[in-house]
Amino acid sequence: MTKSQETTETVKRDGAALFSGIPFEHCDFNTAQLQLIFSCGKTLLFEEILPQLEELGGVYYEGGRVKATGAAILALRARKLKRPRGKKDTRSLTEASLRKRASQKAQAEGDTAAMARRTEDRP
Repeated sequence: MTKSQETTETVKRDGAALFSGIPFEHCDFNTAQLQLIFSCGKTLLFEEILPQLEELGGVYYEGGRVKATGAAILALRARKLKRPRGKKDTRSLTEASLRKRASQKAQAEGDTAAMARRTEDRP
């Protein structure tokens, strides 16, 4: 099999075609393929990603099945890349982790004190 034949063949994984030689923007994708493309589960796909694709006009229903266009997926990707990256508030994460660590330490000291009382109470 030549290299050009390999690139034009459909690669299948879990019953979903990942590549067929057709340009991405001209392809339509079902929910199983969208889960592979976005690396997500059904809940995230239906609650967050599909509404964003619907805003872009790239979702349609074929019978009872949901389909999304490759052009809409590329537009969503471009829109996400244009947004500035938000900074994480590391201070709050650090404060939370410090509080957790302090409570664990206090609990451990309390457990040690309780063990000491129990051994003192023995005859």
